[in-house]
Amino acid sequence: MPEHHANQAGWVADLAPSAVVFEMIPPALGPVAERMRGEGADAMAQALRWQERGWPPFEAYAGIFDAAGDAAILGAEVRGTPPAGRWRSSPETAMPAPIGASPR
Repeated sequence: MPEHHANQAGWVADLAPSAVVFEMIPPALGPVAERMRGEGADAMAQALRWQERGWPPFEAYAGIFDAAGDAAILGAEVRGTPPAGRWRSSPETAMPAPIGASPR
């Protein structure tokens, strides 16, 4: 697990929030993640269609999901397009212009 994900998992565990929001999953998959608690990282990744949707290996994120404990899991991915395609884009097209800014 990358160090920043280990830090996030530690913070989530320490804070014991009532909900955790993940930008990697769409809203409809939040309840799926909740149902998959305790089933193991591979089963959760498959249920969330993680690899199919273009995210880096789930093992890098599994500790954060585990640290959420019984907290509600909410999805916030709104684009429907995994970021992998945007990461491979040119700098001019990689991210949308900020709100109120002129498009490039």
